Amino acid sequence: MREHGWRTDINIVNIGRKYYEGVLAKKLEISRFRQEGITLSDIRRSKDKEGPREENFLTFLSYEISKLTPPFRVIINSLDFFLENYDSAEVLMAMRTIKAHTQHSESLTLMTMLKGVHASRIQSSIEDLADVIFELDREKIGQEFKKYIVVQKVRNRPGLVGILPCAFDQGGIRTC
Repeated sequence: MREHGWRTDINIVNIGRKYYEGVLAKKLEISRFRQEGITLSDIRRSKDKEGPREENFLTFLSYEISKLTPPFRVIINSLDFFLENYDSAEVLMAMRTIKAHTQHSESLTLMTMLKGVHASRIQSSIEDLADVIFELDREKIGQEFKKYIVVQKVRNRPGLVGILPCAFDQGGIRTC
């Protein structure tokens, strides 16, 4: 980021790491217990580790965003994690709240989501929330891939919808 002259005073909240430490590591330990059995020292160690209750990462996300000083920029990479681990209605409600807070703060939130993975009702609800929708696409031609940015929606600017050829290089994504 320094090399490109971009700001480096960013705060990265890695929910994936928190999820691993709070949920997946425990599941791995349970699997080990099932395979190897439980020893007396495991029981003592477990008793000493009165861990915190399981965290709601969707609530944590909303809370972290609410603490940011406007104007802010947030990237939620990706909604797939939340849609796989929480009720879709709860995720949609949180995303509506985050969108309202972002707009009120005159800020920006970018959300990523895989296309065609979730029920069409969920995907269309998320798309309805979005001000801008673009998709990265590619087409194989011979031994090469042509890359495109497909602009599907720009709220209040339908003339900006279209397909833009693009390239990926050290500077990022650029239109051709």
